[in-house]
Amino acid sequence: MIKAVFFDLHGTLTYFDPPRHEIHAAAAQKFGIDVTPEAIHQALPAADGMWRTSNRDNQTEPSMYEYILLKEAGIDVSRETATRVITEFFKFTSSFKLFDDVLPTVSKLKEQGLALGMITNNTKEIHKSCEMLGLTQYLGTAITSDEVGVGKPDLRIFNAALEQVKVKAEEAMHVGDQYNSDVEGARRAGIQPVLLDRNNNWEHINDCLKIKSLTEVLGLV
Repeated sequence: MIKAVFFDLHGTLTYFDPPRHEIHAAAAQKFGIDVTPEAIHQALPAADGMWRTSNRDNQTEPSMYEYILLKEAGIDVSRETATRVITEFFKFTSSFKLFDDVLPTVSKLKEQGLALGMITNNTKEIHKSCEMLGLTQYLGTAITSDEVGVGKPDLRIFNAALEQVKVKAEEAMHVGDQYNSDVEGARRAGIQPVLLDRNNNWEHINDCLKIKSLTEVLGLV
């Protein structure tokens, strides 16, 4: 019986406005790099996955992410250029917004008496964003890699969430949009993983539960 549901943050509960792929493309074009937002969008899942795999100890420089992203989009650049692009990327103003299916889902889950939480590879400053978005009132716990000292897929961050909500691993479910960090991480911790595939990025994955919309979680608990 599921007693707790954990959620990833970016790509699961929130999205960037304007979208990340548009900002990355605009930042690259500042340095004469001809890459389209569409190419960046296609490269994001692979880059995110590679980043999380190589950055399990949170020691990899952000420029490496940009280098990987552009390479996946078919553009070869030097690490120096990647550093310039990611620096430009951080200059753009972008805000977090909730997907339309988030509040209807978490409010119904809370009404059913389930413990809800968030597990994110992020800094502790993200708590302020969650409060502004109206998430805090639904999430009984919010675990960040900054506070735990390790990020997903390290099972220690999942164990920290389990400890806070006081449930066994087999009584918990974790929903996220990344296979490596969310699915494999939750699975290692003994938690039921659910892969949220809003944009058909994971069509080749068939070894876990998959959903297209967060509202589908209501039928899984």
